[in-house]
Amino acid sequence: FAGRYRLVSRTGWNDRLRFMSRRPYVRVSEEDKAKVLKRHLLEKVPVSTICEELSVAPTLFYTWQHCLFEEAPNLLSRARKGAAGRCCSAQEQRVITLEARLR
Repeated sequence: FAGRYRLVSRTGWNDRLRFMSRRPYVRVSEEDKAKVLKRHLLEKVPVSTICEELSVAPTLFYTWQHCLFEEAPNLLSRARKGAAGRCCSAQEQRVITLEARLR
């Protein structure tokens, strides 16, 4: 039994770990995340194709998708609030909020 199996030395294992940790770190902007999620959902581009293009793991893609669906109710409720949700700057938002308090 012992003759058939060879023990992997610790140095061999460490070499494999060092090789895996040399994988380049990819930083994807929020806009790019939204674009690729949109491509997947509307254009039906496969997840594997998108992940190969971005050099990211499929689990990371599905994490982005999960975050999108978790935030969707909040985003949609903000859109229903009307003019207060459509402002461009934080300062304009504050002015509208204060004007609403005065009324």
